[in-house]
Amino acid sequence: GLAGAQIGPIEIKDGFSLVSVPTDSADQVIHAMKGVAIRGKRLTFRRERF
Repeated sequence: GLAGAQIGPIEIKDGFSLVSVPTDSADQVIHAMKGVAIRGKRLTFRRERF
C-alpha cells in the first residue's frame, strides 16, 4: 500500500474526484480499488494525466 505522505492533493467535485498518487503506483492503486463501492455505488478508477 501507500503511505499517507505519498498521497497528494484530493479534489472533490460534483460527479468525480481526483486523487494524486505517485505515477509508478497508479496502476497498483487502480487494481487495489477495483470493485470498491460507497453507499452501494460501484466506483470507477482510471489514470489521468495533467
